[in-house]
Amino acid sequence: MFLYNIAVFFLRLWSNLCGYQVIGRENVPAHGRIILVGNHTSYADPCLMASAVKRWVHFIGKEELFQVPILGTLFRWVGAFPVKRGQMDLKAIKTAVGILKEEGALGIFAEGKRNLDGEMSEFKDGAAFIAYKSDAPMIPVAIFNAQDYGRFWKRNLKVVIGKPIYMEKEGKKGQEVIATYTEVCRAEIVRLLSENAVE
Repeated sequence: MFLYNIAVFFLRLWSNLCGYQVIGRENVPAHGRIILVGNHTSYADPCLMASAVKRWVHFIGKEELFQVPILGTLFRWVGAFPVKRGQMDLKAIKTAVGILKEEGALGIFAEGKRNLDGEMSEFKDGAAFIAYKSDAPMIPVAIFNAQDYGRFWKRNLKVVIGKPIYMEKEGKKGQEVIATYTEVCRAEIVRLLSENAVE
């Protein structure tokens, strides 16, 4: 956690230089299991999400990133872990659920890949599946202009955090609950993006 705190300290310095704004930080509980679910347009999205909350966030990233020398090691040092895309990665799911069972915070970008055209893609059901297995709420996070993270002169970065989404499981099949809340979370991020657009 020490290395994570150092990294986030410098990320916040840079984010502040870029004029970033955070709305809804009070929606993130100081303690307890949570899954932060965000839209994904840039490699800088984890930087902005980590800067915006006062929790140690364990990010899930595609396996290929962890195979890059030095970079992969740094990711692991700050608590991130890999997932194999396009398949049911039981090891990644077990790691994620384990973090949440220890009352930790998880960061997931549910589109599964960066969306470069500005239109949010359909969500994969991994975040909702992990939420179902761990009884953790999903917290929607709308990230604006992350592609400008290195352009401090633009000063247009913004993160809007929605209220926690708790699953209602009783009397419903697991897959039905997962599918429903995948769409509920996506719809909430769409709403946050629409209502808080950066001019």
